[in-house]
Amino acid sequence: MFVRNTWYVAARSSEVTHALFSRRICDEPIALYRTSAGEPVAMIDRCPHRMAPLSLGHLDGDAVQCIYHGITFDTTGTCVRIPGQADIHNVARVQTFPIVERWGWLWIWLGDPAQADASLIPDAHWNTEPGWTPCGDLMHFKANYQLLVDNLLDLSHEAFTHAGTIGNAVVAETPIRVGGEGNTVRVERFMEDCAPPPLFKRVCGFTTNIDRTQIIEFTPPSFIMIDARAVPAKGNGTTPGLEWRVLNAITPETETTCHYFWGNPRHFAQGDDEITELIHDQIEKTFLEDKFVIEGQQSVMAPQSLDQRTVFTSFDAGATRARRIVERMLDAERTTLEAAPRSSG
Repeated sequence: MFVRNTWYVAARSSEVTHALFSRRICDEPIALYRTSAGEPVAMIDRCPHRMAPLSLGHLDGDAVQCIYHGITFDTTGTCVRIPGQADIHNVARVQTFPIVERWGWLWIWLGDPAQADASLIPDAHWNTEPGWTPCGDLMHFKANYQLLVDNLLDLSHEAFTHAGTIGNAVVAETPIRVGGEGNTVRVERFMEDCAPPPLFKRVCGFTTNIDRTQIIEFTPPSFIMIDARAVPAKGNGTTPGLEWRVLNAITPETETTCHYFWGNPRHFAQGDDEITELIHDQIEKTFLEDKFVIEGQQSVMAPQSLDQRTVFTSFDAGATRARRIVERMLDAERTTLEAAPRSSG
């Protein structure tokens, strides 16, 4: 159902403190917290005794004490105390997961811990890079995560869904170039001498037509970076231009729901709090428009699947390639599981 040997964003850094916090990821209940030293910890949110959620308990120092019977586990998931019982069996433990803090997010690896290479975390350095002003948030979608990936790899919908913010007709009329290497997908669109969309006018003051660029990069299974730029067309005007990155970390919650972590760091109007607030509000409005459509899409698909559609366009190329990559990753994990030796006990 979900690729597990990969990094997903589990939480924004600011969400997790020295207190128990729970989030469902890939249909697994995960308990998150920080140690007294600030290090993040992630473990299954389920006590192995009576299956009570560990997140309902409390921290005893840096250890997790279950609310039900007081059984306590350290940061490695090892049971360190069973009230009224001196002997603790070595199977009395909770599964823990590799977790890395990077670029304002906490990234979790749900698969084989031996494969959890932090260098594989998608690049989102703009979120914390000097010279870039961060902006971002978290939304919840009642839709399969791949529908959001499709949406972001086919931005022709901007002309219709987001006409009041970032879209105009030229986005749907301009052909795309699709490429990529290995397990990545790259979709490019270059729009020359076109009208600036409403949000671009508001944040950059464009008074002339613009030359606009969209470069979309997909890292499987569900991270997308959009490099968006605009400058006055043909060198006209004095506006310095717009440059930002739209960072989209989409984390499956269940088969029909997902967590949408987004960032919109910009490389202009540094330190302008009014511009930051305006961008946040307008980008959030844009994503709420996506949410309205995509949740509607999810609601009418069941029990059908996207494979049963009968209309395809040239703009589907990026999303189709991305889905094939994810399916190959899922097939590889299934093959590994099927080949693994089974206990005879």
